[in-house]
Amino acid sequence: MPENFTETVLLVCSDEVRASDILAKLFDKGIDAIGPVKDSATAIALAGQKAPTLAIIARPPAGRRNAWQLARALVSNWGIAPLLLDTARKDGWDGTDPSWWRPGSGQLARLKAALG
Repeated sequence: MPENFTETVLLVCSDEVRASDILAKLFDKGIDAIGPVKDSATAIALAGQKAPTLAIIARPPAGRRNAWQLARALVSNWGIAPLLLDTARKDGWDGTDPSWWRPGSGQLARLKAALG
């Protein structure tokens, strides 16, 4: 992990054990995190207030938006690059990646490496 990893990560995860594991990995790598939050409305509110640069959606969020809708809102409203993990990636996914999806960004690659 580069020493200049300056991103702040918003963690969206409804599973307390999974959230704790992810937070421990982030903190071990010196990555600042906000959350975890369980629902899309809180995630949107925190994104507007705290200005994270990345988001991890580790489980489908509670609320009106599914994982993909939340990811799109984070990208379109604030330019926050989302990383959707396992079950969150399947939540509302029709099998094709939308045009706004940027899974190959350098920021996201560094975040994936931190999570192992």
